[in-house]
Amino acid sequence: MKYGKLISKLTKRSNNNGYVAVALVAGLAAGALLSILFAPESGEDTRRVIRDKAKGLGDNAKDKFNALRNKLSGNDFEDRFYDKQLFLDANASFAIFKYLRVFAEANNITNQPLRYYQGISSRTMQMEYYQLRLNAGFKFDNRSAQI
Repeated sequence: MKYGKLISKLTKRSNNNGYVAVALVAGLAAGALLSILFAPESGEDTRRVIRDKAKGLGDNAKDKFNALRNKLSGNDFEDRFYDKQLFLDANASFAIFKYLRVFAEANNITNQPLRYYQGISSRTMQMEYYQLRLNAGFKFDNRSAQI
């Protein structure tokens, strides 16, 4: 999905959500009141008609919301996601003197590739390999020497 394009479209729109919500509630209340006042049928029939109309409005709103969500979300082919991973690193150090340490570290011990997919896991979009990395040496800390 082209998120940059979507975000720029949404940020350019003015935020009138509060006004729209108030107008919607006021319109629904006025419509319900007028339908009760001018209903030619009995109370039970009027309640049934109102219930059916409300259900129809709810279904219509739900359909419009789902259509908008589908339009904004794109399709599965545009979705990208990472594969599961387990990273394991280790390090150790030993103080020889107050100011000198010997250390060793190992990174990416599991040596797993970094993979991400497009749409479904059978469509590999990118795969990167980073091999095991070992590092060892001495560390000198002159602050410890002054203590």
